[in-house]
Amino acid sequence: MISTSGPRASLLASRVGVLLLAASLILLLGSGRAEAQLVDDHGNNTAEASPLQLGSSAEGRIDYVSDIDVFELNLSGRSGAVDIWLYTTGEIDTIGGLYDSRPNLIASNDDSLIQGRRSHFQIRRSVSPGTYYIVVRSYLFGTGDYTIHTEEVRDPGSTTAAARRLELEIPAPGTVDYAGDSDYFRLDLATPASLILYALGVDYEPVAAQVFNTAREEIPVNDHHLNVSAPQLRTRAGFWIEDDFGAGTYYIKVVTPAGTSSHPVPYTIHAIEDPDYTRFLEACRAATQSLNAPEISDPLYACQWHLTNPEGEDVNVEGVWREGNRGEGVNIAIVDNGMDYTHEDLADNVEPSRNHDYTGRGDIHNAVQHHGTHLAGIVAARDNDLGVRGLAPGATFYGYNLLVDFTDLNTADAMTRNGPVTAVSNNSWGPPDGPAFDMTSSLWEVAVDTGLRDGYDGKGTFYAFAGGNGHLEGDSSNLDEFVNYYGVTAVCAVNRFDYRSSYSETGANLWICAPSNDTNFASSGIVTTENSDRYIEDFGGTSAAAPVVSGVAALMRSANPALTWRDLKLILAASARKNDSQNLGWEDGSPKYGADSDGDRYHYNHEYGFGMADAGAAVELAESWQVIPPLKEASAESGSLELAIPDAATYFDATTVASDLTLDTKIGFTEFVEIRASFDHSSFRDLDIELVSPSGAVSKLVEAFAPFYNAGVVRLKGQIRLGSARHLGEDPN
Repeated sequence: MISTSGPRASLLASRVGVLLLAASLILLLGSGRAEAQLVDDHGNNTAEASPLQLGSSAEGRIDYVSDIDVFELNLSGRSGAVDIWLYTTGEIDTIGGLYDSRPNLIASNDDSLIQGRRSHFQIRRSVSPGTYYIVVRSYLFGTGDYTIHTEEVRDPGSTTAAARRLELEIPAPGTVDYAGDSDYFRLDLATPASLILYALGVDYEPVAAQVFNTAREEIPVNDHHLNVSAPQLRTRAGFWIEDDFGAGTYYIKVVTPAGTSSHPVPYTIHAIEDPDYTRFLEACRAATQSLNAPEISDPLYACQWHLTNPEGEDVNVEGVWREGNRGEGVNIAIVDNGMDYTHEDLADNVEPSRNHDYTGRGDIHNAVQHHGTHLAGIVAARDNDLGVRGLAPGATFYGYNLLVDFTDLNTADAMTRNGPVTAVSNNSWGPPDGPAFDMTSSLWEVAVDTGLRDGYDGKGTFYAFAGGNGHLEGDSSNLDEFVNYYGVTAVCAVNRFDYRSSYSETGANLWICAPSNDTNFASSGIVTTENSDRYIEDFGGTSAAAPVVSGVAALMRSANPALTWRDLKLILAASARKNDSQNLGWEDGSPKYGADSDGDRYHYNHEYGFGMADAGAAVELAESWQVIPPLKEASAESGSLELAIPDAATYFDATTVASDLTLDTKIGFTEFVEIRASFDHSSFRDLDIELVSPSGAVSKLVEAFAPFYNAGVVRLKGQIRLGSARHLGEDPN
């Protein structure tokens, strides 16, 4: 079976295009037609090719499923090499081929990836004088009209004074001829506009850009790496700028990034208006006005469904704000990549002196890094007359761009930096998704222990970590040692409809869920801040869920500064809302800490932990919470077991081995269980691993998974740490 979803669809299309062009070569060599036809507007072979002049265009039509149109491009009278650009526009998906006079195929293309004509072909080649043939056919045997265009590419100016004019909505070609070469384009705007400005190397080579004003000063822009979709080509292939531009003149400098190994690099640059962004802003503003909530001045607030959701559930935070709690006096570290902390909706809450750059540049703001900016908006965007609102709009935050230089030393440093004043550490990152087990370093563990002991003036830094997005790839939160650690709060994701987001990993270590997007298009993403004073409407993953929990934790600490990190975890578990209540995975646990009755028990689900974060309930409980006694730890060891786990007799059978450990302690209330076990197994993901407590409650620590495609067998040799929140409140003896 051939899957046509995701990047494999692009690969399939590319293969079909090559096969069709190879077939067209046979027709080019013949003088007759492949089949009878009723109507045709251009020849099907070189003898009947329609002449086409460089710098002109021609209308064409694919009349029947196997029709091809052949054009002759005569460059015999030219002197020296000619850089030509061939492309189509029109109603059908076209595939193009360029042949020499023999005819041999020189170049082919299926999809140009140009906005508005993504499925039309474009071909760029520098050719010698002579006669050439262009073959046009449809993709997957469609019929319809098209227009073929031919242009000679002339080098744009290499200075702003000589810059080539770039018209809105009209793509333009260029070439970076050598390392250090620069092409300049001039863009004149009569009125302010939200624009998409992008360029893509024609053969997927990388290009980069800078934008300047008329004073030749570089303008920071909201730039994204442009990646092509095919797996074997998933590299930076261009730039993609989404930003607001005022009226005036701008200069775009196009270069190849340092390290580009091959030149020349032909590319296509394109500037288009971005009506979707304007519509997004206008729709949110109108919805916010219709709320008739004068206490809410943030104009995009109504689109933040995780904060206000009249059609369903949200995190129940508005009552906390009405009581005057906005998270004042609480400091939050955002450990991630770059952050635009000068953003109009963030600048009033950031403490820039505590930012830390691990690259040595001295600044965590990077135009092509956005993730940290998104997180900051969810946690602590200011409650003002601008944009969006964070969970704790009065809290103070700062950022560490750990992910740009992710080493063991830097990771440990990020856990303890500014530790004495850091109440909450948000970590929306983790190891790559996949079916294998991922381990931490001892440096990281020591650093977290230090933060738990000494952080936040001795009450402990609260560490919120994303639980992971790899469920569809067979990943589990329990396969990540970061979130198996007792001092970490693992966060899962729930969509707008109150169900687990399809990517959100399950596990016995999950503590609490929070709102995020989903792969279902009907499930909205999270609206938050974007670089360059902009906003984004579709942020998601457990990356988005973690800062919601961080914001709730900040509100709890603002309500009761005496709370320790352990108090926060117990309060979150006790106050969590039981979402997706009909899910069969919900199980009642032990009585809650300090509960007045035996019936007031924790509820747990391996998809949701203790449930959905409820800010109102958590803050109310925090206000009257009495700090719990100091932590006690106890352990038991089995010693070497040498247990063999034989293969099952059939696919549907299972073989089971078990080992008992006995705890005899003075501890009567379990907060977290860590299991350290050594394995030597050639197919680790064939195993189910469970922990059964004295009460009979079961933690599903690892569930069997058959790797898809060529993921291979997961071998495991050595000691791993697994974690379980499932047994909260149980007597461990």
